[in-house]
Amino acid sequence: MTYRIFGYSTGEQIPEAWEFSLQNGVLSENVDLYAGSVPNELFGARWAGDTDAIDRLMFGVSTDLPATLISSGTPPQEAWELWSNITNMTQKELCSPSMPVQDAIDLARFMAETAARFAHFKAGASTIGGPIEIAAVTKHEGFRWISRKHYFDTSLNGTNQ
Repeated sequence: MTYRIFGYSTGEQIPEAWEFSLQNGVLSENVDLYAGSVPNELFGARWAGDTDAIDRLMFGVSTDLPATLISSGTPPQEAWELWSNITNMTQKELCSPSMPVQDAIDLARFMAETAARFAHFKAGASTIGGPIEIAAVTKHEGFRWISRKHYFDTSLNGTNQ
């Protein structure tokens, strides 16, 4: 199981993003996903897990394309260059730095629902499922639940349910 945590530390001007995994009871080292980035590169959609549907939607092709080309006899370096050239021409940006928070929330829900439905209908066991939980993290409002499953009385969630 891999976890990603995004947010703002007290007094910081730009967000932070961390990833860690738990596998066979062993916790991995924390990875700073934004290490080495400049602030204007921090913006944009991020996804992980079963990424096939979103990769195809955002890049225009599957990220399996290089492996497919290599297995068909294309030299590895050439396969990766082809994939890079194709995705540079077909990639779609669905968000912008000036996007309203509600649009970003709607995009997150769309991407999660698309990935879940794609996983449900592709061959094999479904790898994504259950209720989709969404929270918004903004510099000025902090963490706020948008939609979540409730295992206990909703009054315990505060005003942001």
